[in-house]
Amino acid sequence: ESKILKSNSTIVSIFSPGYNYPNLNLNDLSLKNLNSKNPWKFIMAINQAKRDSMVLDAITMEFNRRYPFRVYHLFPGFVHTNAAANRALPFPLPQLSSIFGPTLARTIGNTPSSYSDIPVFFAANPKAKEFDSYFYNERLQKIEIAQWAQDKNNCEKLFDKISSFFNP
Repeated sequence: ESKILKSNSTIVSIFSPGYNYPNLNLNDLSLKNLNSKNPWKFIMAINQAKRDSMVLDAITMEFNRRYPFRVYHLFPGFVHTNAAANRALPFPLPQLSSIFGPTLARTIGNTPSSYSDIPVFFAANPKAKEFDSYFYNERLQKIEIAQWAQDKNNCEKLFDKISSFFNP
């Protein structure tokens, strides 16, 4: 292992911690078997999001166990962007986003610039190390993660499986 990061480094991932995917199969991380049984795209997207959340939670836990640096997994909540228009989503989604997005961002959400303070706080402020969790939402409230991702054996097996992709 190379020593790319200093021991006091911080890694921040921004996604969606706390979801549970109880059917995780380490031999089918791509969910190909599930997709072959239920190819409905909406269900597949939900299962992928749950899997991704739980995998990132478990990897976050394992990195914090194995390495001297801190790793956080943060949830931004609603962040208003131009993604609906940029991704060419169908009518009326981009229009609804441009109409309601700014109001939602001011009342219950964020803009990219207003949310950016939170990951920078965790990455750069030494006081972040005083927090007692690695998983927070946009209001700096702790997020509970799935039992599977809290289990040390599961985290180790997942880490080893993913590492095997890079070190066959």
